[in-house]
Order: sequence, then C-alpha cells, then structure tokens
Amino acid sequence: MDIEKAKILDDILQRFSGNVTISWESLREEFKADMNKYYVLENNINFLVGDGMLKRDTTSHTLCMTDKGFATMTDPKNLGYLIKAKKERNESRVKYIAFSVTIATFLILLYNNFISPKLNQVKASSPALTNTTEKTNSTIEQNIIIDTTITNNNKSFSIQVQKINTDIALLIANSKVLDSIYYNGLSSIDFVDFDNDKNIDILISYMGNNPTKELHLFDPKNNDFKFLNGFIEFCDSKPLKSNSKYYYSYQRAGCADQNWVSDVFTIEDFSIIHLGHIYGMSCEDSSKIIEIYKISDNNEEKKKLIEKLPYDKNITTNNDKWNFIEKYWNANYEKFK
Repeated sequence: MDIEKAKILDDILQRFSGNVTISWESLREEFKADMNKYYVLENNINFLVGDGMLKRDTTSHTLCMTDKGFATMTDPKNLGYLIKAKKERNESRVKYIAFSVTIATFLILLYNNFISPKLNQVKASSPALTNTTEKTNSTIEQNIIIDTTITNNNKSFSIQVQKINTDIALLIANSKVLDSIYYNGLSSIDFVDFDNDKNIDILISYMGNNPTKELHLFDPKNNDFKFLNGFIEFCDSKPLKSNSKYYYSYQRAGCADQNWVSDVFTIEDFSIIHLGHIYGMSCEDSSKIIEIYKISDNNEEKKKLIEKLPYDKNITTNNDKWNFIEKYWNANYEKFK
C-alpha cells in the first residue's frame, strides 16, 4: 500500500475515535467548498468500510467504527495502515537490497578476477583497447559520489559510495561492499561516532515524512563495519544526555503530527534492545492522553502499560512535546532496564 494513502486512512479513522458517529451530510457540508476533496474522502471511507474498519448505517446515513477499527486505533503504531505500509516497504527494500548486493558483488568479483587480469595482459599490445579501458575507468570514477578515508582502531578505511544507476548505489569500505543504498531517496551519508565508543560509524539518511536512517557500526574486534538491524524503525534517534549508551527516537503517527510515538532503546552486541515506548495522542479533545509502556524481553508484544499522563497538563503546545520527550527519557530510562 502507498504510504500517503495509508496516512490518509489512519487520519480518517482518527475522526471516529471515542465512539463517534458521523453523518454523510456533515461530511458533505464540511467539504462543500471543495467537492474533489470530498470524493477522495468518500472513496477512502468506502475502502475502510470494505476492510471492516467502519460500518455504514443505510437507514440513518451515518458511519461509525467497528470493533476491528477500535482495536486498530488502540495501537496504531503496530496495527495502523501506516506502520503496515512501512513494513511492506521495508520488506520489499530488504529483498531488493539483498538481490542488488548479490549481483553487484558477483560483477565486482567477475571483473577483478577474470576481466581485469586479461585486460592488463593484452592492453599493452592494443592501443585501442587501452583507450577503451581508460574510458571505462573514467566512467567508474565519475559514478563515485563519495570518496573519503577514515581511521578506526589505528587502521585506515577507504570509504566510497559508487552510483550504479538512478536508484541504487553501493557503500564500499576497503573494496568490500557493505550495503546497497537507495540513491534516489538518499538525503546524506555522515561519519559519526553514534555509539560513543571513539570509533567512526556510517549513518545513512533517507528523505521522507519521517526521517529514516540506516547505521553501520564499527566493530573494533574484527576491524569491520556491522549493519544494525532494525535501526530504520527508530526514526531520528539520538543518545540520552543522562546516559549516552541509551537512545530515544521520535516518529509521527498521523493527524498532522498531533499523534506521535517515541521509543527508548540500547545497543548490545550490535543488536537493538527495545526497552520502552511512549504514545502521545492529541488529535481529538476527548482522547488526549500520553501512554507509556515498558517492553519486556525485547518483544513489543510483551509491552505493559505503566503510566497514563494527561496530555494538556504536560504538553501545552505541539512544540512542547520535544522537551517532554527528552526530559522524560533522560529522567526515567532506568525504570525500563
């Protein structure tokens, strides 16, 4: 499912939070100035009715949420259309990346082990072939969009990003392919000490409504970089000021960023340990609340609600949420160990 459509569907469901019943007449009145928007809304409502999220009363010409819809809205981070669409996209990306890395690695090995040695043997006796080889090398050089050197653990690493086509580029360290990157959606590649171990890591950022990132952490024992699985699910992550071995994230969750989620986690043995979760809801006056969950065994299905806070008392304006999130995790992360 398209990400934008998923966001629209979640936003429509938010209209029905709190067991609200809405009439078709009120919807038409709301969008009478722009009937094109109304027809888009109507088509998406019909989709939700067909998917069992909403039910239509043909006698009173009203709409309300079904039990399935209520269940979805109690945990939109895991059950909503947006998260499902993102998971589908990420699964497709993983499959595509794995396929691309396999093909790229095969081509590099083929060139280095078979083609390049033969070219070197005959190019001295063939000026035309020498010119062709020089042109090929020039094309490869033009497709290298990043070429830098970093030093970790007293060892130098030549880092390159080589563009394969308009969609894909390869991340390479000392001639080893580390990852296949979606070049078309690439925002930046930064070299930072993310986990505060005094070694440089590779942080890949992609454009989007929620800024998604991928992380390659340096492994000093093996003098190599390791891809941190699951990191892309924790948007805009940063270390806590009170303990830099713990991190917190922020992600929009619909209703024009009035609903949001934040998670706290740590990293052990190059794996994410998910510890806690905050779900902030301020879209509807009747259901403004901040729910805080503790996660056991690194399994989100084992989360337990430990605290409910009134939204307006803790966050008076939409921008105040940043301070609330930062202060809460810095002061309370130890409760989630």
